[in-house]
Amino acid sequence: KGLEGRLHASIAAGSAPPPPLDEPRYQHPIQPQQFETPSLVAASLVAPFLFGALCSSLDLELQGLRLLTSLALSEVVVIPLKHAAARPRPNSVALWKVGSVEAQLSWPSGHSSFAAAGCVSSAIAVAAMPSAPPSAFGLPRHPATPFLGVPPLVLAVYVGITRWQDHWHHGADVMTGLAIGAMSALVAAASISGRGAGSTASGGVWLMERIRSR
Repeated sequence: KGLEGRLHASIAAGSAPPPPLDEPRYQHPIQPQQFETPSLVAASLVAPFLFGALCSSLDLELQGLRLLTSLALSEVVVIPLKHAAARPRPNSVALWKVGSVEAQLSWPSGHSSFAAAGCVSSAIAVAAMPSAPPSAFGLPRHPATPFLGVPPLVLAVYVGITRWQDHWHHGADVMTGLAIGAMSALVAAASISGRGAGSTASGGVWLMERIRSR
């Protein structure tokens, strides 16, 4: 039997949960998640895009494409790993008792990866061009532009910390998720380039130029 079957058998027999579920680290209660899906999307997609639009001179099309690509890459990596690892969550016993199918999807943290992918993408857009002209909205750029990349990084780490605080993930799950998200953003930024800082070409014109140059 799998862990879930062994757990329910132990419950029916009135005995303690089977190993490794008898360990305290798997017996935390189910707590409300500080970042449900709407707030996670806001922190990982909406906020990073708006922050980059305000503070970076990169074309919005390029920023958006990099952002979406980094988020997609993180999901492509994380989802198979979760099912392959099948690691019980800190609250797995409580989840199984209520019939949840997420009890054994702890490693790596999808929330942490998603947040890091979006926020690191935004940080790259802002911090990589300290001498660029005004941003897409014409706002003046501060001389300490590289440091403007810090707030998105703090947000990503905060999302990860909440996953640990809420007992939905172990510390290693969070750290791995943050690393996967950051790598996804770096890969997206390295792969999707070709326009210099402050370029005024639209995404469509840039794409057509690349196609004609092949």
